[in-house]
Amino acid sequence: MYMKYTTLLGAFALIFSVAGCEPKQSAQSKGDEAATNSETQAEATAGAQGADAGPDYQYSPFGVRLHSGEHFHLISFKDVGLDRKNHSETAPILEAIAQSVAYELQKRRDLEVTPEVFYDPKLSDPSKHLACGDRHLYVDVWQSQDPDRYGYSLWSGCGKSGKFAWDEVPIRGTVESSLADRVSPMGEGIVESLAEAHDRECFSKNC
Repeated sequence: MYMKYTTLLGAFALIFSVAGCEPKQSAQSKGDEAATNSETQAEATAGAQGADAGPDYQYSPFGVRLHSGEHFHLISFKDVGLDRKNHSETAPILEAIAQSVAYELQKRRDLEVTPEVFYDPKLSDPSKHLACGDRHLYVDVWQSQDPDRYGYSLWSGCGKSGKFAWDEVPIRGTVESSLADRVSPMGEGIVESLAEAHDRECFSKNC
C-alpha cells in the first residue's frame, strides 16, 4: 500500500502551522561539554542509543522517498522510546511523524526534493536494517518527560560517527490535540537539522 504525499498535502496544510554538524574545534569548551553530557543522559533515559540500539525499539513501516534528492533518497524511522499505548507497526503516530517530515520538506525549496510518504511492511523488519543503505537517512525518535518533549537524531550510517544531528523539541498542544499537531515541532526540527547539514555539506559527527 503506497500513499502519495501529494494526495495528503491539502489535509495536512489545514492542521500544520508554518512555523548538523558543528565545525570541528581544536578544544571543546565547558559549555560544549555540558551539552554533550546532557545529550548522552537524555538519550540513555529515553532509550535512544542510536542506530545500534538495544531490543527496545521498533522500525516504522512508514517512510519518505526523496525524489531528486541530492544526498538522500530514502528516510526511515525507528521508535526508540516513544510513549504510546498502541505498539502495533501501523500505530497512527508512526505515520504522523512521516507525514510531518514530508510536509516540512515540501515547504523547503532550498533542499530541492519532492517527498512521498509510503508504507512498506518490509521497513519494519529488523533484518532489513542489518547493513546501511546507500543514500539512506535514518531517523531515531523518542519521547522525554519533565517537560514533555519529542527527541530525534539523524544518522547517515550505522556507526556512531554517522550521527550528525540530535535535538529535543516541546510537544505542541495537549493530549487532546491531534497527533499531527503534537508531532509537528519534531517534523520541523528534523527538516531544519537536515537543511543545516545540507548547507554545511556535513553528514557525520566528525566534520
